[in-house]
Amino acid sequence: VVALFMRMPLFRPRSVRQGQFLLAAIQQDLVIEDGLRTLHPILEHITWSANIALEGTYPFTRYDGGPLTASKQKVAGTPLAAGRRFCCSEIKGDWKWLEKVLRLLPTPVSKKLCYMCDACSDDSAMKYYDTGDAQQMALVSLGYFGDPAILETQQLLDVAFSRFKEWRLRHRIPCSQKRFNVGLIIKKQHGHYMTAKAYNGRVILEWLSDVTREVVQEGRLQDPRLPLLAVAMKLREQYP
Repeated sequence: VVALFMRMPLFRPRSVRQGQFLLAAIQQDLVIEDGLRTLHPILEHITWSANIALEGTYPFTRYDGGPLTASKQKVAGTPLAAGRRFCCSEIKGDWKWLEKVLRLLPTPVSKKLCYMCDACSDDSAMKYYDTGDAQQMALVSLGYFGDPAILETQQLLDVAFSRFKEWRLRHRIPCSQKRFNVGLIIKKQHGHYMTAKAYNGRVILEWLSDVTREVVQEGRLQDPRLPLLAVAMKLREQYP
């Protein structure tokens, strides 16, 4: 289902969903993708409404130029909401949605993903990133979460997730990340890399950064990769 919501950031409801209002919902297999033939009229109407809200007065015609009903003609040209005006401050959606609606060409989910270079994503030897033979779960393979010769990978990841939750509670950091599992990290193609929601990924990275730095400072594990990882994961603080 393709759903479009409007969010009103003028109050703080107990649940985020209580501040979201459904504008339209369409079954995905009924949507005509070519030229946005299905979504374009809806987006056009939403855009017209947003512009009216910004102008701050009731319109004289419908969005398609047609006449208003008798009740709406009575208030045409008068101020909206006691003279208040409203602006659209954000357009949200996942990359697939933004790529479709904004007609973006380079995006993280498209074949050509960079505006600045010829990097591409076509499942051909990981052209846009490659960590070589050392691509693996360093802390897991080095035994930080338990002996990998005794415990299975999922058991090690369960220990890691338990410590991640303890770290979150200690620092009072909210995060909706579910249990770490093998499929979340080890992919059939491209080897090891973790997929998570954007915010959750930032929290996990912060935790891994703290753990790696702690391991290096205390000298618990001896591996030449760990000091490099500890520095690399902190670079995002210098270049946000």
